[in-house]
Amino acid sequence: MSHSSVGAFMSHCGWNSTLDALYSGVPMLTAEVWMDQLTNAKCVADIWKTGCRMKKGEDGVVPMQEIERCVRSAMEDGREFAEVRKNSLKWKDMMPDGVFDASLSHLTQELVAMHIN
Repeated sequence: MSHSSVGAFMSHCGWNSTLDALYSGVPMLTAEVWMDQLTNAKCVADIWKTGCRMKKGEDGVVPMQEIERCVRSAMEDGREFAEVRKNSLKWKDMMPDGVFDASLSHLTQELVAMHIN
């Protein structure tokens, strides 16, 4: 995700993929389905402004034309997506180094503690 060739990340906006994109400074194109994904997508597009929500058709599926529109917007150097890129890099700078390593370490310790007890 953090490779310089990645211009955007199309995501269902599950919490892990949202954090991964924020940590990597990659703008998101959201195609949320349900539960926390809706809230995460709202935060990504409207609060943090680190991505855009793709509009679904009447059938609840994102049409190919909408995906193409959003990908083109993200990959072209237009002003429309410039703020999103800037905000994504701001989030990357705010994320502490090793945040995922620390979380994994904590989870591992909890699982070991549960197994011992």
